[in-house]
Amino acid sequence: VWADDRNNDNSDIDVYTQRIDVFCNTLWSSPEEGGIPLCAADGAQQYIKVTYYSQNASVVVWEDKRYDEDTGDIFIQYIDMDGNLLLDEEGEAICTDVSNQIKPRVKADSQGTYIVWEDERYTIEESDIFVQRHVLGEGSIFVENGLGICTASNTQDQPRLTVDGNGGAYIVWMDERYA
Repeated sequence: VWADDRNNDNSDIDVYTQRIDVFCNTLWSSPEEGGIPLCAADGAQQYIKVTYYSQNASVVVWEDKRYDEDTGDIFIQYIDMDGNLLLDEEGEAICTDVSNQIKPRVKADSQGTYIVWEDERYTIEESDIFVQRHVLGEGSIFVENGLGICTASNTQDQPRLTVDGNGGAYIVWMDERYA
């Protein structure tokens, strides 16, 4: 997956994807076609991450500026092994709080997807760490716009995560609360 401005300018960036087999053959389009669109909504879609979901699908998350070019939201899409999108054509919102949400990360297994991101909803320019769990066919599991994992004073950023194999996740981040 990647951010692509082939049809627009730098303020209107789309998400494209391609599946490649073990012999380096492209499966969803020719190399000249350069992949298929995963999200072509207005505004910039950037900071795209992808991970394995199941034997039948992968999951993609990104920072999305379709509603406001100055603040990011977090979106998700599942794509099957044939290149079919499994949610609405432009993805599904994970967090659209009016503040800035940036730099999502994603990990998943067949029990669900965890998405973490940096969020400025409590203090502008001092981010906190938020998370959402999403299950294909069920939607978001936690509270609307995500659950605050760490909202301590000063900045928390650069979250990373992994699933634990039992339906949960481990989340770590940089923390400046004692700086």
